[in-house]
Amino acid sequence: MSFNIEKYYFNRTLILEGLPPAELQLLNDKLAYLEIKKGTILYKEGNYPNGVYFLNKGKVKVFQTNEEGKEQIIYIYTK
Repeated sequence: MSFNIEKYYFNRTLILEGLPPAELQLLNDKLAYLEIKKGTILYKEGNYPNGVYFLNKGKVKVFQTNEEGKEQIIYIYTK
């Protein structure tokens, strides 16, 4: 039995690639730039985000709470 690490990789492809031009323009029309301070929670486990986030610089840590209530970092997004 072998361990398949590939199923744990996040794909680093352009998520908007192939989007029809009209829908891409709609997203561009609604685009807002935000500068978010370090330590700010974007959304919590079990809730839904308020939009789509694109990271220009810095890091975003994704936490998951285990059965004992401890937070564990499961992924760190970078530019």
